[in-house]
Amino acid sequence: MKTHPLIFLLYVVCSCFVWTDVLAQARVWGVVRETRGNAPVSGVVVALIKPITGEVQLLGRSDLDGGYLLADVVPGEYRIRVGTVGYRRFERILSVGVADIRYDIRLEPGILEKEKSNAGTFVKRIQKWFKKRH
Repeated sequence: MKTHPLIFLLYVVCSCFVWTDVLAQARVWGVVRETRGNAPVSGVVVALIKPITGEVQLLGRSDLDGGYLLADVVPGEYRIRVGTVGYRRFERILSVGVADIRYDIRLEPGILEKEKSNAGTFVKRIQKWFKKRH
């Protein structure tokens, strides 16, 4: 059986595009700590959200030492949002390239009234995200 050279060339070109997407993924990691006392905060939900659509792309949770890891992040611009009971919500814009990023987060104790009303919608978005994935 004779293989056509154009089919082989097409296969090679397509393979290159697939591998560049796989290799172009980064990790975002860091430690969540209190602003006062510098103590690590465990069990905190860390979310990467698309700024325009508000769609949750990745979720993580801080461990006992406050460390978190979001793996396989596609390069782009995201909102990193962190929230847990007893602390003010943290939200910043984060640009992710192909290199891994260490992004430490400092949470302030207390909850603002406005954040109380928005907390339910944030939790609902996370629940919807989990239902889609599982």
